[in-house]
Amino acid sequence: MISALLEDEGGGVDPEKIALAIDGASVSTSFDSVTGRLVAYPEHHLSSGKHQVSLLIEDRGGKRAALNWTFSSDAEPPRVELSEPASGCALSAKGSAVVFHLTDQGIGVKPSSILLDIDGRLIGPSDVFDVSETFDFDSVTGRLTFTSRGGLTEGSHHALVAVADKFGRTTVQHLGFSVDSTPPALSYLAQESAPFRAEGSHLIRIRDKTTNPVMKMTYEHLYDPLSRSLLVKNVPTGEALSIVVTDSASHTTTTRLDPNTGKSEETVQRAAGSDSSDSRLLIILILIGLAGGLYYRFGKTKASLPGKE
Repeated sequence: MISALLEDEGGGVDPEKIALAIDGASVSTSFDSVTGRLVAYPEHHLSSGKHQVSLLIEDRGGKRAALNWTFSSDAEPPRVELSEPASGCALSAKGSAVVFHLTDQGIGVKPSSILLDIDGRLIGPSDVFDVSETFDFDSVTGRLTFTSRGGLTEGSHHALVAVADKFGRTTVQHLGFSVDSTPPALSYLAQESAPFRAEGSHLIRIRDKTTNPVMKMTYEHLYDPLSRSLLVKNVPTGEALSIVVTDSASHTTTTRLDPNTGKSEETVQRAAGSDSSDSRLLIILILIGLAGGLYYRFGKTKASLPGKE
């Protein structure tokens, strides 16, 4: 409802000469000539935000007056979104900040109403509750940031964010996120562990918290997220495998695996801002991989390990 009080010291306002528009659209009005009150009811609910009103009136003597003003409407509660980590991603370090974005299409969020809970532990507001840690909120950008002094543990976490706008409309949002500070690790599974594997196929086990890591290679492959197993197909006999795996925290492991010798050479690149951003070159000699490589090289004859007769 939109209302205005109209006054005229002469013959009074002419009810037939009243025109009111909201955001450029005409709206029907009702005018009480005794009280001078003008009431308008928009046909549709107004969206949240600012609106422009234009009023044109004329008295019985033909004199006109125009008035323009703005008002704000807040028809929806605030929205809460998880900004960091982004959807489908994980925090790359235990000390990384968790960031939420609070928005309101109407008159804005009420900062004193914000409540944050992480894994059942109340974070704030610190001016209302006795808490050991608190959050930061930027009322201009709507950015709500929490950085744990002791660091968040590896794995999944749960956040509860409650916030109200200045009209008292409240939103309670449950959000999940995870922390993964460890790069992926790959290990070669020998032929004996999968005896029915087709010729030219290799089975790789990927150890990482990410359910669906991103993989790059030149070979046809299939990945099973339940067993975390990667089947690489149609690899030429004796050819080394080159596999690049990136997890949800943007840690990347590049592996060059030689099935003939069982040697695995890995280059690990941690995500920027993670607990350790240094790249390191690891030469891993896996006993089961070595046995599998010798099996491929010499067939099904009995193979002895290096240093043994």
